[in-house]
Amino acid sequence: MNPLYRVVIAGACIVIILAGMRAASSLVGFILLATLLAISVTPILGWLVKKGLSRSLALLIIILVVIVGGIGVATFVGTSMAELVQTLPTYEASLDEVSKSLTDLLSRVGIDLSDLLSHEEFDPKRLLKIATTLIGGALNAVSSSIFLFILISLMLVEFSGFEERLQKGELPVGSIPARLFEIRKEVRKFVSITALMGLLTAIGNVILLIILGVDFAILWGILSFLFNFIPAIGAIIAMIPPFLLALLAFGWTKAIIVVVGFILINNIVDNVIKPKLMRGGLDISILEIFLSLMIWSYILGVIGAILAVPITMFVKRILKEFSEDGPPQSPFASAVPAGEKSSNEIGD
Repeated sequence: MNPLYRVVIAGACIVIILAGMRAASSLVGFILLATLLAISVTPILGWLVKKGLSRSLALLIIILVVIVGGIGVATFVGTSMAELVQTLPTYEASLDEVSKSLTDLLSRVGIDLSDLLSHEEFDPKRLLKIATTLIGGALNAVSSSIFLFILISLMLVEFSGFEERLQKGELPVGSIPARLFEIRKEVRKFVSITALMGLLTAIGNVILLIILGVDFAILWGILSFLFNFIPAIGAIIAMIPPFLLALLAFGWTKAIIVVVGFILINNIVDNVIKPKLMRGGLDISILEIFLSLMIWSYILGVIGAILAVPITMFVKRILKEFSEDGPPQSPFASAVPAGEKSSNEIGD
C-alpha cells in the first residue's frame, strides 16, 4: 500500500476514535480514571505480598480500603459542598462591597469599570446563583463516585490475576497484553509521585487555610490534590475558590496571603521535593504537555485535563514500543515454560 494512503487511513482512524471518545466522554473518562487509580494502587498489593500476606488477603485489604476510604472522602466532599451551597447567600453583601471597592480602586488609577460591572451579568445575586449551580453539578458527580470505587476494585482483581499469570509464565513475554502491562510502570511512577506531591501540597494548603480561618479548608485541600494532576494551570484553578472565599469573608489582606501562601507551597514542592523523587524526569516536553492538556480536556472534559499527561505518556510508550521492532507475538500464542525446548530446537 502507498505510504501516503497508510498515513491518511491512520489519520482517519484516529479522528474517528477520538470523535467516538468525545461522544461518550463521560463514560470513557470514568473508565480511564478508574484504570489510572487502579494502576496506582497495585504497588501496595505487591508490598503487602512481600510482607508475607497471601495475594488474596492483600487484595481484600486493598479493596476494603479503596471502597471504605473512597466513600468516606466522597461523603465528606459531598457534605462540605452542600454546606457551601447553603452558605453562599450570606456572602451576597460582601460580594457587593468587594465589587464597589474594586471599582473605586481601579477608578483611582484611571480605569473605569463601573459601566461593565453594572451589567446584569455581574450582578452579585446572579453570580451567586451561577456558583450554586456549578457546585450542585459537582455535588451530583460526587454522589456517583461509589460506582468509581467499585470499578477500581474490580480492576484490581483483574490486574492482580493478570500479573499472577504473567509471573507464572502463562502468558508469553512478548505478547501484546504482557507488553502493555509492562508499559504501565512508567505511567504508574508518574502518577504515584504526582499523587505524593499533591498530598504534600494539599496538607500545606490546608494548614495555611486553617491558620487564616478560611471556611472549608479540608475541601479546598482535596481540590488542590486533584488539580495537582493538571500541569501548569491546576494549581491556579485550585487557588481560586479559597481566594474568593477569603476575599468575601475577610477582605483583600487575607485573600492576598492565600495567594502568596499557595504559590510558595507549590514552588517548594515542585522545585525542592519533586526533583529528588523524579530524578529521571519525564519523557515528555512542555509543548507536548500543553497540547495534551488542550486535546484531552476538549475530548473528555475536566477528567481529560486531569488524565492528560498520563494518557499521553501511555500513548507515546505504545507507539515507541511497537515501532522499535517487528510485529509483536500474538496475544493468543501459547506460553513455553522456562527451560523447555520445542521439538525443532531439540532436533537441531
